[in-house]
Amino acid sequence: VAVGGRDRTSDDVAVVDRRGRCVGVVRLADLVRALAESRVEEAAALNPLTRLPGSDAITGEVDRRILAGRTFALSWLDIDHFKQVNDGAGFAAGDELIRSVGRALQHTAADPARVGHIGGDDFLVLADPEALDPLAASMLDAPWSVGGFPVTLSLATVVCAAGSVTDHRQAAACLAPLKRAAKALQGPSWVLGRAGRPGHEIRRGSAVAATRAG
Repeated sequence: VAVGGRDRTSDDVAVVDRRGRCVGVVRLADLVRALAESRVEEAAALNPLTRLPGSDAITGEVDRRILAGRTFALSWLDIDHFKQVNDGAGFAAGDELIRSVGRALQHTAADPARVGHIGGDDFLVLADPEALDPLAASMLDAPWSVGGFPVTLSLATVVCAAGSVTDHRQAAACLAPLKRAAKALQGPSWVLGRAGRPGHEIRRGSAVAATRAG
């Protein structure tokens, strides 16, 4: 269609399998229309700030991996004290920081990992467990800053072995307390837990010291 004349878009195309057997017929115009609609739907699902897919794309892939019986790691990452960043440096600087974090995640999380921007300064990363250490090192050790002030990131990960969760909702429920634990730490932080097992491991960050009142 791209190299031919526009008058050919009403042609019928026979679709064959690898053995040359006809499996159906499609009009080129219908094919082009379907592709265009698919692109529009895909674009509508992207976050306008980072052009990354939203949570639906990530949770759909989580469910596919669960059905396939694959072990996977679901991680949540955000910018520490982001409201203070916006208040101090301005929303434009905050937006640029979010874009920078999104670009770094895309660059670091190699295929078949999936990166999603679920809103604000929150990101989801779906990856194989062996990819976690390089991902954490790249994101948490980077010298993030806004307006000359250093900025740190928090990372929480739940590793889901085959059969440990039934769907993306259960995986997200396992991730929620790990998010809270990571945010309670000082500095760049990383908390890792395993679905179906109690407790978690602190891989980065330090506990906030208690302050005596009075």
